Amino acid sequence: MGKMAVFSLIMAIVLGGCRCGCEQASAPVEPVFSSATKEAAFSAADKVLVRMSFEPAIVDAGSGIIETKPMSAAQFFELWRNDNVGACNWAEANLQDVRRRVRVEITEQADGKVCVVSHAYVERLSLPERDIIGSGSAAAMFTRSSGSLQKLQLNRDQRAEAEWVYLGEDNLLAAEVLERIEKKLMVE
Repeated sequence: MGKMAVFSLIMAIVLGGCRCGCEQASAPVEPVFSSATKEAAFSAADKVLVRMSFEPAIVDAGSGIIETKPMSAAQFFELWRNDNVGACNWAEANLQDVRRRVRVEITEQADGKVCVVSHAYVERLSLPERDIIGSGSAAAMFTRSSGSLQKLQLNRDQRAEAEWVYLGEDNLLAAEVLERIEKKLMVE
């Protein structure tokens, strides 16, 4: 059995338990409360996001907000990346073009504690189809590819219609980010 057949079999088994794709944890992510200073919590959050390979887009220490740029989800061979939390998210990221961005909000409470909230947002790339004239043109359904060479090269009309579709929040990733921030605050 070839490597691709084994990979396809594994993906089918993993997705079989996920029912029509990945469903996120329904429970909202609980915020983390800490006795650390707002500056320490902000620094910890920034370090955690950078360590997870997210690139900051908005870093506002005054308002306590860090928002990352959208990042393509890790592929199976990118063992150093850890933005796919859970088997379904891992499988989906390896079968489709998915990207995620994270937003962390840090506020100071009246009792002097710091509240850290995390949100992770997921989007999937939607490419417009091209008309299939015959069985030989099926390889070029989405791109200007041939049966022997697949490449992502869209025509002008397809580029104009391609869009990222918002799928909702990734509560598993948001909870993972908060857990790492909490651990970092305990160490420092």
